[in-house]
Amino acid sequence: MNGTVSLVSDEEALSWFKRHADPHPWAGGTRDTWMRIRPTGISGRVIRPDGPPTVAPE
Repeated sequence: MNGTVSLVSDEEALSWFKRHADPHPWAGGTRDTWMRIRPTGISGRVIRPDGPPTVAPE
């Protein structure tokens, strides 16, 4: 993901994250800093479900 990152410091947003998000840092430990990314581009792998490929309708 490419974009601009900023620290989330708004108390209402932080409260919402604490109630609704359940992050599990890959490095372990406890984290209490939230960052927001405003994406300008996304690239990477495409994840598809198991099974035969489907054809999109024209």
